[in-house]
Amino acid sequence: MLKSVLFGHFSKVHFKSVSQTTNEKEMTILFWSAIFLQGIYVHSFFIENSTNIIFYYALVVSAIVIKHLAIKTSSNIFQKQQLFQEYYTSFLITLINIGWASAPFSATNILYYNYISIVSFERLNYGFLTLVFVYLFYRIGYLFFTALKEKISYLHIIFYICTLEILPIVIISYYFLNN
Repeated sequence: MLKSVLFGHFSKVHFKSVSQTTNEKEMTILFWSAIFLQGIYVHSFFIENSTNIIFYYALVVSAIVIKHLAIKTSSNIFQKQQLFQEYYTSFLITLINIGWASAPFSATNILYYNYISIVSFERLNYGFLTLVFVYLFYRIGYLFFTALKEKISYLHIIFYICTLEILPIVIISYYFLNN
């Protein structure tokens, strides 16, 4: 299961394996642990702020719920359940991969916060965020070509990608860069 989630975007076999197991216990555990790890990372990124940790978890969970609802609503609007099931599986894979990839950076942020300079702290975090953005843009390309295979019009594909994929990335980037 872990191997399938890790390589889901790079192999059709692994992607289909994840797609068939989205409702199993292991996937639920991976999903919630990834949310937990992302919350810890976001809190460790803003470690100097006095904001309560519950705010960061509420932020992460609300963003995920909004994304889930947007995918389900788009599925009904475009009447392409199979395509949006693949989009949802891709969303889960991305969420889990980013969550688990954030664990070592969270640990470094927490354990070495007082021992490394602010510049090193920022480089480490912006390096991780750069990796996340590269992965997210790879995912956007993956979603684009998946939609092309389903013979969706370019206008609908661009509308979906711009509003439901790129816009959240821009908003989250703005929040990270300005706080």
